[in-house]
Amino acid sequence: MLRSLVITVLLLILTGLSLVSPGLLQAAPQKGKNLPPFEATTVTGQRITLGTYAGKVLLIAVTSDDCNACKKGIPGMGELFKRYESQGFQLLGLIYGAKFTAQNLKDYINDYKVGYTMAMAEEKTVKNTMGIFSIPCYLILDRKGTIAGIFRGYNETNMKLMEKQVKNMLAE
Repeated sequence: MLRSLVITVLLLILTGLSLVSPGLLQAAPQKGKNLPPFEATTVTGQRITLGTYAGKVLLIAVTSDDCNACKKGIPGMGELFKRYESQGFQLLGLIYGAKFTAQNLKDYINDYKVGYTMAMAEEKTVKNTMGIFSIPCYLILDRKGTIAGIFRGYNETNMKLMEKQVKNMLAE
């Protein structure tokens, strides 16, 4: 009897959560899976989709406007991009924030000297479509668009691992 009641309560809670925020029950990005289609917009108004990077090794750096760890990662990401861009590597910074505008993005790019493409994504795109709830989050996609690497948080270890993976994927 008690077990039946507990199961019923849990099902009601899960049902309620799925109605309030469907992304909470969605699976996080997984290696070997494709990232769901998404759209983002650059400071110039260019629409970015996964198709924009077809055939390229792509690292997506998911950040928000108020993430200090994300800002610390910008110089290292820029260096990584410069080292491997000529070999077909692309880096996309996806940023979201409640009050983020094209002008905010332009200022952010200038203030933090971002040397790679940055685009604005809606929070619901990051959380509900992509399944990303903690930032910074770095996704490495192979040339077919399949998730090959997932790194959460910016630190030296993750940076070295990301570079190693990018270098190996470019050599394939």
